Amino acid sequence: MKRLSGPSGNDVRGVALRNENGHVPAPADFGARIASLHGTLRARAMSLAQDRSDADDLVQATMEKALVASGRFTVGTNVEAWLHTILRNVFIDERRRHGRIVSLDGDVAAAPPDEPDRLDFLTVDDLDAALATLQPWQQEIFHLAYREKMSYRDIAAHLTIPSSTVGTRLTRVKAKLRQQLEDVYVQNRQQCSF
Repeated sequence: MKRLSGPSGNDVRGVALRNENGHVPAPADFGARIASLHGTLRARAMSLAQDRSDADDLVQATMEKALVASGRFTVGTNVEAWLHTILRNVFIDERRRHGRIVSLDGDVAAAPPDEPDRLDFLTVDDLDAALATLQPWQQEIFHLAYREKMSYRDIAAHLTIPSSTVGTRLTRVKAKLRQQLEDVYVQNRQQCSF
């Protein structure tokens, strides 16, 4: 048996050879492994797409991308997680391409393109008016978080309160602002409707 050695003369048996991109090539049964995960991918695709045909298209596009990118797959890592990442990215790309808003938890809000956005009925003055109705401590925490872009930890240090309190207070402030701006939105929309 011929002994394999690397440039330094070291024995390289059992060392995976890397392709030109520095990745270990996917095993020969890579396609079969991907195909075995079809059911799992389809279930996730259905939860995202909410339509059988769209889900099938999503799974097919995912599998195609995975096979094309098989040289970038790192052997020894979780192929299922890798495929789910590809699936999620394909889903997001498709929705963006079709003008839909997507959140990563799978919620999709498809607004018709001719339908005005909620923000079209709100102005900066509306936001400033809503902020003015807040108590001073609410205004301060909102200002620090969203205008000064301070972290929760920095806000907590600035206000000498626990970090968890910052999150709780901001949640309450945002809920109050959301309700006030919803009321303004409804009023402005009624004024604009024919």
